[in-house]
Amino acid sequence: MKVLTDKDRLELTAPVNRQMNREVMDLTHGIADVFKSLEKINEPTLNFVVPSYYLLMRNFVPAARDSVAIRSFRRNLRKYMDDKFWTSIVALHWMATFLDPSFKHLEFLPQASSTDTRFKRNLQSDLNSWIMADLETVIDKLERRNAVPEL
Repeated sequence: MKVLTDKDRLELTAPVNRQMNREVMDLTHGIADVFKSLEKINEPTLNFVVPSYYLLMRNFVPAARDSVAIRSFRRNLRKYMDDKFWTSIVALHWMATFLDPSFKHLEFLPQASSTDTRFKRNLQSDLNSWIMADLETVIDKLERRNAVPEL
């Protein structure tokens, strides 16, 4: 193969779309760095894995200059990542927020004015419904993923 590639004759063995190859290489170039950084960690925790997920999702956003095939490839990669990891990440975010005592009473929010106090009170009353709505979405996604197709 090296001989054919060096002589620019690779298409003799199979049809080669060099532009498509270049676009795929450009798209996947940064992915190796993400996985290498995760491999260096002895215990991949949420602190390392979640930012990697968001970095990959940002890299997979279809760009205006992409060809139709690459745009579709990016969308499919994002869908796969979303289906595979989003439900777990959202559930873990909510659990961490709920269990962390510093978040429990939202002490980090300013309360310098009556508007701030009202905002905090409204936020606290809305949080439970948001958590339940997100967790229901997570549960629905997990049930669909784990559903056994009927024969």
